Amino acid sequence: MTINIETRLTRPGEGLKPSLESNLIDYTLDFDVIGHDALTNNEWRTLCNEMRISPNQNIAITEAGGTFCSPRLAWMLDRSGFKHVSVTKPTGIVQKESSVSDTFIESELDDVVVSGFVAIDSVLEATNNETQIVDVRSASRFS
Repeated sequence: MTINIETRLTRPGEGLKPSLESNLIDYTLDFDVIGHDALTNNEWRTLCNEMRISPNQNIAITEAGGTFCSPRLAWMLDRSGFKHVSVTKPTGIVQKESSVSDTFIESELDDVVVSGFVAIDSVLEATNNETQIVDVRSASRFS
């Protein structure tokens, strides 16, 4: 069974939040709600639990509004050991087999840890040595 996740974010300068309004979406992840900063491991486990996803499930992520959230979520899942994650166009949403996820295994989340984020202390430390950190945020988000 594939879990369909829609990601949303209000674009800078726009007041309307995009939405797919599809009955095939299992969970909608609003980046305005979870914020733009890195999540702690406990926050990440809680979010995965809310989405009812575990590392061995098939997960299809689609984007409402053409922002950058779906690749970000896919990367976060990949860095956390999720093995079957894809980013699709809204027309590529997979037909749901059931309205209830029976493959979610909460105990698998015990080992889920998001890695690859750089905290402020790492950035400060990098200013004192030869470590290079690349910031890939858009100019408006960086500002």
